[in-house]
Amino acid sequence: MERLIYLALLVLVSLSIVSCNQTDKFSYDYLLTHPRLIQKNHARCSKLSQTELQQDAVCVKAIKASKVLVDLATVAVSSPSLFGEKIVNAQVELVGATNPKEVAALKLKIATYYAVIRLRSGNLES
Repeated sequence: MERLIYLALLVLVSLSIVSCNQTDKFSYDYLLTHPRLIQKNHARCSKLSQTELQQDAVCVKAIKASKVLVDLATVAVSSPSLFGEKIVNAQVELVGATNPKEVAALKLKIATYYAVIRLRSGNLES
């Protein structure tokens, strides 16, 4: 009987660790740099009612990230040189950044720009 309880506890702990990892994996920053996940969640999220949608953290983050990517993609299409300038400026800022939070924010910004490039090229695997 003790073994059964121990096994049940082990399974519960394992499941909670897996679910925590899934939640962390779908952070806003992660979704922002992985457009394919936004696409995968779009079909599921579009079937939810407004109330369910607001309660689904992944859908809320995916919608927010999608809006940012669409805005950036619009810039990339309408003015490729301006979009390229944004990338270069962010890279230059990164070289001079010393604050760890600023470095992280700039790395995310650059990764997002590259996600837009992958999105435009149809290469959503990365």
